[in-house]
Amino acid sequence: MQKHAARPSKSGGKIEAAEIPPLEWAVAAVGLVLVLGTAVFLASQGYANRSSPPDISLRSESVVQLRNGYLMNVEALNVGGSTAADVKVTGALANASGVAETSEMTFRYLPPNSARTGGLFFTKDPRQFKLTLRPTGYEAP
Repeated sequence: MQKHAARPSKSGGKIEAAEIPPLEWAVAAVGLVLVLGTAVFLASQGYANRSSPPDISLRSESVVQLRNGYLMNVEALNVGGSTAADVKVTGALANASGVAETSEMTFRYLPPNSARTGGLFFTKDPRQFKLTLRPTGYEAP
């Protein structure tokens, strides 16, 4: 087995192990603080929000006339701390004589603090009626 001898330096002495510059230590320390801080933040957010149920709000975005009726685009927003799966949404069109038409749809997956869009089909123009949108149920994933 061959032993490696230390190479002589230009000044004639032996080269010592390279020292790590202080700037490199500072950058490494900042990186460590950022990584640990991020991990603590994500863990605390996950722990704090997991007991809060889904909190879903709905709003109509637009109505598009189609050949056989109307499409009303709906946005669902979950500001709760838990994910909701298979969120059932009912839209009802009403006038003075009562409910004229209803339509239903499902959002398959609605994570916490997120929004999804979908649509409800109607045969009557939703702009001509009083609209009621409401979530009617969900499943815990």
